[in-house]
Amino acid sequence: MDPLVVYTDGSGTMAHLPCGAGVAVYDGELVILEASRALGLGTNNHAELSAVRVALAITDDWRHRPLTIRTDSEYVIGVLTAPRGPRPDQKNARLIHLIRLAMEGREVAFEHVKGHSKIPGNERADHLAGIARKRQQVAVRPMAGAA
Repeated sequence: MDPLVVYTDGSGTMAHLPCGAGVAVYDGELVILEASRALGLGTNNHAELSAVRVALAITDDWRHRPLTIRTDSEYVIGVLTAPRGPRPDQKNARLIHLIRLAMEGREVAFEHVKGHSKIPGNERADHLAGIARKRQQVAVRPMAGAA
């Protein structure tokens, strides 16, 4: 059975700023699902990992199908394919643990893709992640006369 191919991307800069996750799921050449998730404050690595978590959640109805996750994050591939789980003091340890649990019983492979290299699925995931991050950025100004 051919795998579903999932492009994931995160958009974030610094921990004190909003971040977002984007996911595009393909069955062959056909896009069958997309997701754009606002994540609140967080780093880019948190956003990249969260995109994988979203991908696993939205493809759960197809868990009988192999899944190929394509990401431009070497960090994500490294922490999710390491032989051992995260150390308790490792950044994003809880999120990494939850993702690894969600991967149990599923055939999941990771492939690295070069970011911003005109790969349509990766560009779409990047766009969706950017939308999610920007959705949270609302200018707040004090009203005139406010104390």
